Amino acid sequence: MDFFLDAIAKFGTVFELLSLTNQELHRPMRQFLILKNYGWTGWQVEQLLLDFGIQLWGRDFDQQHLIFSVPATVANWAEYVMRRYSVPVANLYNPNNLRAQGRGPIPSWQRELPPHDLPGWLCTLLTAITGK
Repeated sequence: MDFFLDAIAKFGTVFELLSLTNQELHRPMRQFLILKNYGWTGWQVEQLLLDFGIQLWGRDFDQQHLIFSVPATVANWAEYVMRRYSVPVANLYNPNNLRAQGRGPIPSWQRELPPHDLPGWLCTLLTAITGK
């Protein structure tokens, strides 16, 4: 039991522990680098992806980028959505998605449903509660 409590204290919050567990259970994943200071905040990008049912497995940043990790199975869809809404994605996953750059809103009939797995649901719930 002490090991488990030490692990939680080490990661700081239960949310971060669940996020790490979710990443380890659902490998492989794909990271997208979003250029900072180009009109999009991390919260806006995250909400855009969540609105289209794209589950986030991790968030990070460095001096120049916001970094979002998504399951590899939805990476193409995530890139398409971000490019369609002119999010400044710095790395390229599928060259065909470049044609969608700046085309505007996606009709509701083209949207995908969110995944229904327990770790993803818990992370989505904790994100909604904590606002992180």
